[in-house]
Amino acid sequence: MTTIQDREEWLNKAARAVVALVLTRQVPRSAPALTDLRISCGFPRGARKGRSQTMPRALSKDGTSEVFINPELDDPAQVLPVLTECLIQAAHDAAGWAKGQRAYSDAKAIGLKDPLNGEVSEELTATFQRIAQTLGTYPHARVFAGKREATRQLKLQCNRCAAVWRASAKWAVHMTACPCCHSGDIVKPV
Repeated sequence: MTTIQDREEWLNKAARAVVALVLTRQVPRSAPALTDLRISCGFPRGARKGRSQTMPRALSKDGTSEVFINPELDDPAQVLPVLTECLIQAAHDAAGWAKGQRAYSDAKAIGLKDPLNGEVSEELTATFQRIAQTLGTYPHARVFAGKREATRQLKLQCNRCAAVWRASAKWAVHMTACPCCHSGDIVKPV
């Protein structure tokens, strides 16, 4: 077992292992040329919900397929199936085949039971475990990229008329009078 310090190095070595142990043996047409491929960690375009994104060669200035693994994934058991799916897509892009049924059927043929959800056969899981043991720990810490919390509004209530309203914490400290009855009674957070 080697110690790899760099995330991209780990992903590239994993890609070589997946190509050698899985793709070349089972579906050679889906084994990409790794010289025309860059693998990195980054958020997919759009809603950040995807597990990965494979950018076609046509979108890269130098004609290289670009693969981005979502940084919310930090477990090799999650990363390797996603990487394998991306490698199949990159190979199909390099061959000029459209995305779709052929890539899906190749993914199923190697043991990705449900390529869209990352469900993997037991045999492929064992292969991925061997690859992960060889490579060592995935040098990456999960990035939490959930939605930012909206401004938290405090609920305020007048002691005199019982009117209720909301204000940010910044403005709640400056409120000295009720906006309804204009009394000077203390306004308290609820």
